[in-house]
Amino acid sequence: MANTIIQANPVSLAKIAGMMQTSGFFPDTSGLLPASGGTITGLASKSVALNYAAPLTGTTVSLTGAPFAVIEPAGTLAALTVALPSSPTDGLAIVIGFTRAITAITWSNGTVAAVAPATIAAGTHVQAVYRAASSRWFIFS
Repeated sequence: MANTIIQANPVSLAKIAGMMQTSGFFPDTSGLLPASGGTITGLASKSVALNYAAPLTGTTVSLTGAPFAVIEPAGTLAALTVALPSSPTDGLAIVIGFTRAITAITWSNGTVAAVAPATIAAGTHVQAVYRAASSRWFIFS
């Protein structure tokens, strides 16, 4: 099984908000972005790291501690393993977006609470949050 190491690429928060709106993550971003012609002070000049991968079926995508991840395979995958960050800090949160369906998804690198999804629909996302007190990842769709 091959591993896909994800590169962390900086991307503006304004661009992420736009991507979340067009992808349906947050249909209303009115609280995130100003009205047409407005400006965002401080926020627009910051960048955040973005995990990105275009995996093949049966591979493993290894996430870093970046707050956003986009998994964009060429088509529906029969199987994929997502390796969560191996040394997470308490409260680490990652939004993971999927552009295609994943028939069987496995979560690795730590204990994952039973609520984690086993399949992923195309165009959806999950939120993974680490709780140090219980040494577990909680993954919600």
